[in-house]
Amino acid sequence: MFAISAELSRELDRRAWEEFKIPGLLLMENAGLRAAEVALGMLNGSAGPVVVICGPGNNGGDGFVCARHLFNRGIDVRTVSVGFRSGSRGDAGINYEIIRQLMPIETFDQARLKEAVLIIDGLFGIGLNRDLEGVYRQTVEDVNLWKKPVLSLDVPSGLNTDTGAVLGVCIRADVTVTFGMNKLGLVSKEGQRFAGEVVVADIGIPRPLLEKFKTECR
Repeated sequence: MFAISAELSRELDRRAWEEFKIPGLLLMENAGLRAAEVALGMLNGSAGPVVVICGPGNNGGDGFVCARHLFNRGIDVRTVSVGFRSGSRGDAGINYEIIRQLMPIETFDQARLKEAVLIIDGLFGIGLNRDLEGVYRQTVEDVNLWKKPVLSLDVPSGLNTDTGAVLGVCIRADVTVTFGMNKLGLVSKEGQRFAGEVVVADIGIPRPLLEKFKTECR
């Protein structure tokens, strides 16, 4: 088994650009597409509704891409923003602008979860390193309260990527689709409890680069 830290995961993305000229926007597109494919498997023919919760960073960007691909497949998708700011720059900002041409971007409302057949957790990814507070903590608690099927993107929101420690509260996922390579926190005891089934998704990072990293993180 191979698993990497948050720092090495960021390094992997950086070197994909520096050594192979693969931009982060393409990696985000592939991540969202792979997540949508996993979500379709979890839906097992249901048309939704699917609630995609998108946080303020790149994990939210993955969520926007995932929502778009589900929408294009005819799924009833409700995209919810928690802390993402209109006008944000970067890859996530680009995908925010794309998705809002297709559907309204809603604010989080616990009542929206009641009708969901699947919740997609794109709140926080590998960058989280402090306890969740305020609206973010409340969002996680509300998702866990409803006990609906949950797909987390990269890592369950509230899980430390390196240690598997719970940062105050953590999403209880049925499935976690993690991108590129497995993460250390997902194979820890706590990580296994919160991540559910872990699917490692190919997002287009070149095989020679992945092989280099495997020598560092076995």
